[in-house]
Amino acid sequence: MDRVIDLDTPLEIRKRRIMTQFMKWKLGLESCHNRPTLAMLKVVFRRTRELETEKNRIEVWT
Repeated sequence: MDRVIDLDTPLEIRKRRIMTQFMKWKLGLESCHNRPTLAMLKVVFRRTRELETEKNRIEVWT
């Protein structure tokens, strides 16, 4: 039987990690398959917010 482990890090830590990764890409410290743009960063933050909202909605029902 397979098991899935959900590592739910706090939202503030996730946001900090997203910003850190983005800055590393922009400074050329790490490679990125896509061109790191502000539009891309905005999409990542929007998706993070949507996942957090969805997670909270699911927790209410369980």
